[in-house]
Amino acid sequence: IWTGYDYNTNFTNEGDYHKVIWRKIMDKIIEKKVGENIRRLREQNKMTQDLLAAKMQLLGCEITRSAMAKIEVGQRHLYPDEIILIKKILGVSYEDIFSV
Repeated sequence: IWTGYDYNTNFTNEGDYHKVIWRKIMDKIIEKKVGENIRRLREQNKMTQDLLAAKMQLLGCEITRSAMAKIEVGQRHLYPDEIILIKKILGVSYEDIFSV
């Protein structure tokens, strides 16, 4: 059965491969949902990706509109400083951002 991994992937315990795969799947699902939450919250604030990125840059965060787009579709991880600034700029709670 193909597991999505190539032959170079080593598992420390052969019986644990399903846990590794499940963890990666859940990480992707959660990142996608958090990204969707950020997009929804940004749109509720009538803000573009460009404007949100610019406001974050003014507060010292090195982020681009392209990076924001990737975050919103779950293709890029969020860094703690980015989460803090998104919360502050959009005036939302951590629960609003992380609810799955």
